[in-house]
Amino acid sequence: MPMGSSGAWCLDISSSPRNTAAPITAAPITAAPIISAPIITTPIIATPITAVSYVQDRVTQYIDVPQISVSRSETFVNQRVLTNQMSLTSENAPDVISALLVSEPTRAQIPALQLVTVDENGTIGSDNGVIIEAVNANTVQIEANTLGVSGNNAAITVNASDIQDNSAAITVNASDIQGNSDAITVNASDIQDNNAAITVNTSDIQGNSAAIVGNTSNIQNNSGAIAVNASGIQDNSGAIAVNTSGIQNNSGAIATNTAGIADNTTAIEAFVVETHDNSAAIADNTATIITNVSGISTNRQAIAVNTRTVATYSSAISANTSAIIMNTSGVSQNKGDISRNLNLIMQNTGMIKELRHGRAALAAMPDLYLQMDESWATSGGISAYDDGFGGIEYGFGGGVQLRLGDEASHMSFGLLGSVSGDTQAVRLQLRLGG
Repeated sequence: MPMGSSGAWCLDISSSPRNTAAPITAAPITAAPIISAPIITTPIIATPITAVSYVQDRVTQYIDVPQISVSRSETFVNQRVLTNQMSLTSENAPDVISALLVSEPTRAQIPALQLVTVDENGTIGSDNGVIIEAVNANTVQIEANTLGVSGNNAAITVNASDIQDNSAAITVNASDIQGNSDAITVNASDIQDNNAAITVNTSDIQGNSAAIVGNTSNIQNNSGAIAVNASGIQDNSGAIAVNTSGIQNNSGAIATNTAGIADNTTAIEAFVVETHDNSAAIADNTATIITNVSGISTNRQAIAVNTRTVATYSSAISANTSAIIMNTSGVSQNKGDISRNLNLIMQNTGMIKELRHGRAALAAMPDLYLQMDESWATSGGISAYDDGFGGIEYGFGGGVQLRLGDEASHMSFGLLGSVSGDTQAVRLQLRLGG
């Protein structure tokens, strides 16, 4: 309506806090002009306006008031805000009314009470039912939007909870996968350590076997040396016995010679004539004695040499005896070590065999799932595992998957089992789809 035209509109709205809803555009108000003198609207006692701002004759911020009186007259104050009264121009009145109704409310809005016209004397004119119906329709739409927002908030809360549960489940799965990876790594390391230990044990066994062969040869050599020493000792004993007999004979001869010398001395005294003959005999006897003394000395030296030789042989025999005892102890210890190594090798062999059977059994366990129109399904599998060490291990597996509920259910469970050699594996699985 042009600036300066007559007429007055008064909109009384009682409202409470409103929730956020989609904006609703209200139609401009059109009324017949009323020729009147300038009027002054009597202020209405109400709660003060929280905030009002104008940009290009529009209200851009929400006005939170329980009651507002909007008046339009022949004389206008374009932008004036009283404690409880707002005067607007004819151009911006519809926009202000629309903003009051739909400017992104943050709390619930109650229906408008009335819309009246007032002349310059303050006389109330006819009601405009169209505007009231529009306001009430906006209120209903706002309430519907409020319910929709509440429902969305509830759904968002549920989704947030589900997302949190999924995140926790993903974290648990990641931890389980990491644990399985760590266990596989540890098993691989243990197998590698066992292989290295088997290699070391094999080398030690070979070294022990070579040492046993060497010890056997040394024992045989010692036995031969002992036999030679025994023969030498026996020969020395015979020579010593011969020498002893010779010494005894020489001693007897010396005693005889002494008696002969005594007799000769008597004969010399008795028979001077025979002195020359006796002297020759004495000289002969003296030479014989000297010869016998030399033989005795030689025999003594031989006896001393034989004694030293016997002592040397005795020391060697004692050393050989100690070495034989040590070798016997070492051979006994080697036998114990070989027995323990053999037990460990047998244990490792059994564990490796069980591990190979377990891998073959796991490889034979089939995958199970249900099609949309299936209520149950079964599956089987066979595997051949060959890691290049112990030949091929075969595994056999099978299982069944059953749907829980009717054909529209997305939940099912399955029971699977597999076997390889004397190793068995069982798995229970639960599937939940969307």
